[in-house]
Amino acid sequence: KSISQRTSPLIIHYRMNAGYIPKEHWIQSAEQGGRIIGEACHIFELFNFLTDSKPIDINVNPIEPNSDLFGTDNFNVQIKFADGSCCTLLYTSMGNSDLEKERMEIFFDGKSIVMNDYKELIGYGLPRSFNKKTKSPEKGHANLLTQFIQAAQNGSSSPISKERILMATEISLEVDRLARKL
Repeated sequence: KSISQRTSPLIIHYRMNAGYIPKEHWIQSAEQGGRIIGEACHIFELFNFLTDSKPIDINVNPIEPNSDLFGTDNFNVQIKFADGSCCTLLYTSMGNSDLEKERMEIFFDGKSIVMNDYKELIGYGLPRSFNKKTKSPEKGHANLLTQFIQAAQNGSSSPISKERILMATEISLEVDRLARKL
């Protein structure tokens, strides 16, 4: 709600400390599409939702792959949106597991929002009532599933539009293509 009332573009930085998965693992196979297609896609959809805008430019900088590490597991992607927003995803499998897995920082209109591992949400320049803290991560899976089932039962539209799903898919495919291009 706070973001929907903004007057400026968003700057979003999302860091995913994804953890190492060896090359032999099933998720790394060509059939599974890897971690950009299987996991980073959700962050691209989040960027679409938060900006409520279309991507106009995508830049990807993967690491130089070696025998143990994939560029598709360790990259930085910058996405420019039509509304002027800039979103960055830093995705790595090289971090320490003691560091939280996910952190997002959002900047707009002299305000900042920080999300730590879906357990803590802190607003700077926003009312204290905005802040939330929980012991277990809340990514919205249960709420989304409930909305989807209700939509299917009522014959109404999906909680996530086909256009946003397709946009996140297109971003994922382009990021994957660029990350493999070294």
